[in-house]
Amino acid sequence: MRFTFALMMFVLTWAGFSTAAFACKCAEKPRSEAYDSAYSVFYGEATEADGGNATIKVSKSFKRSRAKRKMKIVADGDSCDFQFEEGKKYLVFAAKAKKKKTYSVHSCSGTTALEFTPLNPVVWTLADDMSYGLTKRERKSAQNTKNKLVDSANKSLRDAVRKCDKTIWKSKKNVKGHIEVRFDYTEKRKFTAEIIKYERSAGEDDEVKSCLTKRLTDVKFPKFSGGPISLFAYRLLDQIDPMMVRKKSNASVVAYKSDKYDADE
Repeated sequence: MRFTFALMMFVLTWAGFSTAAFACKCAEKPRSEAYDSAYSVFYGEATEADGGNATIKVSKSFKRSRAKRKMKIVADGDSCDFQFEEGKKYLVFAAKAKKKKTYSVHSCSGTTALEFTPLNPVVWTLADDMSYGLTKRERKSAQNTKNKLVDSANKSLRDAVRKCDKTIWKSKKNVKGHIEVRFDYTEKRKFTAEIIKYERSAGEDDEVKSCLTKRLTDVKFPKFSGGPISLFAYRLLDQIDPMMVRKKSNASVVAYKSDKYDADE
């Protein structure tokens, strides 16, 4: 009896070790490589899911699929099957399965849960590098959208400082001002605004800062596609005398809630 029990414990321990030892390990794969190696690529919701078996209702097709079509994913039955959850949305890089009109998804395929519809499988947001993965037409459209967002951020900041802080930004005296703002996407055309830096020759003014935050948060930006983004904008004013004024301003699209940006771009 003791021998039998010990043998059972050994088998169970070995089985657990074996599963861990042979668990699927994935090397990091660039999105472009994931796209090129996949048979079909699409974005959609898992309307049915049981581990590696799932039905994905396609909302956007990128390669060998159609919008509104239901793609049947079947598991290969090993530790490398991607695990789906019902109700979640995924960017799927699928391979052909043995059975006709079915697909398999490997956990190393690049498939990932994604809450937003990406611009395409390689470029997910307007903040991503657009040098690869977009057609010439898509790149031009994305750049036009970025330009509109940047122009809107610049104009909004210019109007806000002129309205809320006339002492500095509309003065003809020897004044200095430096403001940096990050706009973070929330929903539809709305962004929140966070004043990262505000220096003024007249010293701090809480009333001015409150006015700026309110006006900048009320801004409605142009529509855009892809995932959430942030915008960084700044303005500089160095008025040496009434005849000599140095002004500088710029804005850029950055990764969502990024704290990395360059005010000198």
